[in-house]
Amino acid sequence: MKNMERKSLAQNAVYYGIKTIVSILFPLVTYKYASYILGAENLGRVEFAKAFVSYFLLIANLGIHAFAIRNGAGLRDDREKLEEFAGRVFGINLISAGVSILLFLLFVRSGFDIKIDVSLGFIFLAQIPLNLIGVDWIYNIIEDFKYITYRSLICQVVALVFMFTLVRTKEQFLFYAVTLVIASHGACVFSWVRARKIIRIRAKINQSCLPLLKPILLLFANSVATSIYVSLDVSMLGFMRSDVDVGIYSAAVKVYTAIKSVISTTLLVALPRMSYYSQNGSSETFNETESKIIDFMILLVPACMIGVIMQSGNLISLVSGSGFEDAGLALVILAVALLFSAIGMICGTTILFPDKKEKIVLTSTVAGATVNFLLNLFLIPWLGIYGAAITTLISELLVSLIQLLGARYRIRQVKLDVKHTIIPAVIGVGLIVGINLALRMTTAEYKVNLILSVIMSVAAYTATAMIFHNGIAMKAISMIKKRRK
Repeated sequence: MKNMERKSLAQNAVYYGIKTIVSILFPLVTYKYASYILGAENLGRVEFAKAFVSYFLLIANLGIHAFAIRNGAGLRDDREKLEEFAGRVFGINLISAGVSILLFLLFVRSGFDIKIDVSLGFIFLAQIPLNLIGVDWIYNIIEDFKYITYRSLICQVVALVFMFTLVRTKEQFLFYAVTLVIASHGACVFSWVRARKIIRIRAKINQSCLPLLKPILLLFANSVATSIYVSLDVSMLGFMRSDVDVGIYSAAVKVYTAIKSVISTTLLVALPRMSYYSQNGSSETFNETESKIIDFMILLVPACMIGVIMQSGNLISLVSGSGFEDAGLALVILAVALLFSAIGMICGTTILFPDKKEKIVLTSTVAGATVNFLLNLFLIPWLGIYGAAITTLISELLVSLIQLLGARYRIRQVKLDVKHTIIPAVIGVGLIVGINLALRMTTAEYKVNLILSVIMSVAAYTATAMIFHNGIAMKAISMIKKRRK
């Protein structure tokens, strides 16, 4: 398994980036079609069942996925130790999946009026055993992001064909639910078969599993806090304002979440590599790689932030159409929050987590969720959706500060490339602003304006990086030239 070291982080990021973008686009396409065919009532029935089962899926997953990637990455050069570790992780996951399914059955049979369609509930419940045998963490440990991406793309295509073929009337909402499960977990059976060819996976449930429970439960607590943190604004808007405010704010959140997901993808693919370096005492290599990651984020994040700010109105129109114009300013505020969110993700995903300092990550998340809740109590009644956006900005700032302080022992050793990274990033951002201001003087339709902005901004930004011989840009050009040959 030592050939894993030769895999390029840039290639991994590209593969996982494609997977993330497709995962964002798929629900947009299916939701629009399903809302037209099924109608609001049946679509709402499906979405409610999906949301209800998601809590049991969270319990089944615990913090196993992230824990397995982080701790397994340091063992990938020793097949015997990795197989031993995989067996214990799979054993714990088997128990958590069983407990989660049992809890669901108890809820369904309890007699409580949970207002869920039982048939839909059982369809979405299939995600739990499928997720168990999917063992995605193994592919992350060995950095096989190419396979993860290809299988995801195939399942998305199969799900689309299935939906357009079988979901033709409003009564066929069960088929729609099946397509969602196929899209998200359809490849798990094939992943299980393939994974067993890589390493032997035999569930081990004994005392050797006990030392793993504490860090897994810490990560589970962080997952719960993050889930609350992410959905808190929308929930409190619904209680304290109106459904209209929720709808408008959700349009801004969709764009914010989509871009945040793309940014986080770059960092998630680095997690197994950074964990490997951390656990094998490769401190110098760790710091060099961290410097490259931060250089890339300096190029990516400010450009994304400014682009969203300059095109906020057009992005809202693209996502939600007319009647959602008020979401534009909320998106501008959330775009600024992207900067602090990225800082937190860099510190948490590529430093604190690989170095097994998840307690700092949990502390920051809980602090952010608490501040988010308290500020929402005051700002939402006063400022509505803008108050919700401001609390998200402040909360992201707090989370990033806590994680930045926690990761300062590594950050101090990072060497930033001012000449080849920071200067072209500043100039490139200035060009993006100039291009968008010039486009505002035209009378082009908003879609044309948005497309031109993206094309021209990317071209100008890339050209600037190349002129200053930015390492990432030059490596990308080199990779393209090699593929052409």
